[in-house]
Parts: sequence; C-alpha cells; structure tokens
Amino acid sequence: MTKVIHEVIFDIPPEYYGAYPNLDDLVILKEELTYDHRSRSNPSCRRLYQETIRWIEEYPYERLKRGVDLKDAPLMLEYCLRQLTQCAVPSRPDYQKVLEMLESLTGNRSMSSIVRAGGKVPHINKNTPLIRRCAHAACAWMFFSSHFKLPTGGSMHAIETNPLMHNAAFNANLCARDDWQPRIVIRIANWLASLRHRYPGTRNRVTRTIWDMKHLWSAYEDYTKRRIAAQIKEYYEVNTAKNVYICGAENCDVQAVHKNAFRACSGNCPPETKPHYCSKLCQQKHWFVHRYVCKKGIPADPVGVDDGDPDWVDANEHYNTAYPEDVVLSASQVWSSRPGADICIDVQNPSPYRPLDMFRIRTRTLSPAFLRYFRLHWDLQANNLYADDVTSNGDSEREVGTKRTPIVKPRAARVGQTKARMDRMRMS
Repeated sequence: MTKVIHEVIFDIPPEYYGAYPNLDDLVILKEELTYDHRSRSNPSCRRLYQETIRWIEEYPYERLKRGVDLKDAPLMLEYCLRQLTQCAVPSRPDYQKVLEMLESLTGNRSMSSIVRAGGKVPHINKNTPLIRRCAHAACAWMFFSSHFKLPTGGSMHAIETNPLMHNAAFNANLCARDDWQPRIVIRIANWLASLRHRYPGTRNRVTRTIWDMKHLWSAYEDYTKRRIAAQIKEYYEVNTAKNVYICGAENCDVQAVHKNAFRACSGNCPPETKPHYCSKLCQQKHWFVHRYVCKKGIPADPVGVDDGDPDWVDANEHYNTAYPEDVVLSASQVWSSRPGADICIDVQNPSPYRPLDMFRIRTRTLSPAFLRYFRLHWDLQANNLYADDVTSNGDSEREVGTKRTPIVKPRAARVGQTKARMDRMRMS
C-alpha cells in the first residue's frame, strides 16, 4: 500500500495573529466546515482571516443574537461557529442549544431536535443548500469532537454504548451524499478507517452500520486516490531536481513546494548539483562540506593537516549536523524572513494503527526553524502519548486520547460463571 500524505496548511498572516481571542480556531473551523477540499477556488488563508475579521466587526455578538431571534440562517451559522470556538463571545456556550440550532438549519427531519418537535421543520429565513450542508458538517464536527471527550473516547466500548460517533458518521455521510466534502468529512472517514486495524474481526451491529454508509466511504476512496495521484506526480518532479526541492543541509528535512521557494548557492558549483537552502542557518551549517566543491582551488576531499590556511580543515574540526532541541523561538524566528516562499515538512502519524499516514505541514508565512521546532515537539509528544500503550512485544493497545476499557464478557459467559460459583457455594 502507498503512504497517504495529508496536507495541513498554516498560512497565518503575522499582522492578524492574535487580533481576537481564539481567532485562529475560528478560521480553522471555517476552513474545515465551509469549504470543499476539492475546489480550486477556495480563498487563501489571508483572505479567510480578512473575511472572518470583517464578520466580527460588522456583526458583533449583540447583532448576531438579534439575527438568531429573527431566524436569519447566515447569522445563525456564524453564531454557532463563534460559540463553538468561543471567539468574540461574552460567555461560555450552551452546546445543546448550538446543536439544536444547527440541526434546525439542516432541515433534516431525522435530526433529534426536529423529531422531538414532532417532525416539523422550523421556517428559517435565507436558508440555502450551502448553509444546510455547512450545518451538517458542523453537526458532524460537534459529535466527532464530543466523542473524544468521553472517559473512554476512541474505544470500541464508547462507539457501541454512545451514539456520538455514529451521529458524526451519519452527518458526514449526508454531506458526501450531497456531493459536499469539507475536510471534516475526510477526517472522520480517515479515523473510522483505522477501526479495522485497531479492532480486527469486530463486526457488530454498530460498526456494520458505519461501514454501510456508502457515500462517506466513496468520498474517502476518491480523496485517497487524489492524494496518491498527486504524490506520484510530485515524486517524479522532486526526483528530477532533488537539489532544488530538498534543503541541502543534512537533518533539515524542510522541503520546497515550488522551485523558487529556496535560495540557491551563489558559488561556482555545477547548476545540476547546486544546493538550495531554506534558510541562512542551513547554508552556514552545510558550508563546512560544500566549500570543497564550491570554491575554486580547494580539493574535493578535506585535508587533515593545518598549514595556516583558514579554508583548510583542521584535524579537530567536525561537521555538526544537529539542530538545537531545547531552543525557544523568539517572535522574529517564528515568522519567515521571505513571506510567500511555499515550504513544508513531513511528520509521521504516531498512531500504530495508521502507519501509512503522514502529515505535511505547509506554510508561506512561518519560518523553516518553526517547522523543525514543530516536528521535534510533535515527535516528543507522540512518544509520551504512546509510551504506556506499547506492550512488551511491541503491540500497541489503544489510540491517542483513549483509555483502556474493561473487557465486557458475553452474557452467556457471565451466566455460566455465576452458576458455577453458586454450585461451589452449595458444595462447600
């Protein structure tokens, strides 16, 4: 099987960072729920920030509340998204009220709040098919995130005894049925696909209902094919010019998305092997090795005898390829010195149940140092999360964020044990 690389784009504009509390969460949620990942006309991250700030300024909380009272669909959706992220709202949200509002926006008679109201769909002004789809996606997000807040969230016991994950898959399936594939649909399907690896042989009624959601799995299969096709195309492009797409410094692992993202060495080295660097730091670190090829008159191999020439290598010199691990980045080091350069770094999914998944952190505004720092702490946290989950034979027992659940034996086995215990008591 081929590894699937899921792209995560972090193009946070420095001038908008921290403009409002939880503004980043609101922008990410809107991107995840209100835009189809297949569309090429999706707005850029900068435009998303600008539109979100404009909505906050034009529609403060009091005006949103009035729109909710007037049953205005766009304002109701905006109100729900702000409540979920607690952005520009004065108090903690009432999640049950938010869920009922989203279910009323869907207009689906099978929703629990509409069923409790006798199946009567409330009249809502300016409700469009797009808003209904976004409301379904928001419901899926709420159920999916609420599932992992359970004490046994992520376990098969939680899936069997609590309807949250089933409701999340149901809403995601409705989105896929309407040919609407926001990122939350793929996210839910990707997690559910790992159930086959975590709980092999489990074919109970609940999971069988999830596997029968053909629209959801068809959308996920289409997404996987698209990603693999894009990866194959990218593989051939990178292999034809590795020196252009991969940073020349060892152990850097920052990659260029486009040919002009990195800066090339300005020396006399051959163009077909001329190294490109993501930052000045990487160029300085690699210069210890590259100077023997780049500068004229210097032999290709280092010489261990010091003759006073500073361009020659001393016997005690060494090429330090490591990057500092305990560094704390300053504000100037977080943001890129060349905004617009599209760079990325790949991190492995730490879950032992998804070994073929990788995440590509892609950005135009953050620095290469931040990407390396992010991956370092990602790996450290992943190791800490799974430190107690790997048994002595190397088999992992649970997924991130879940707890071990007691094994519930079948009723027949419990009854048999009870009878045997009573027989022993009689014999004694």
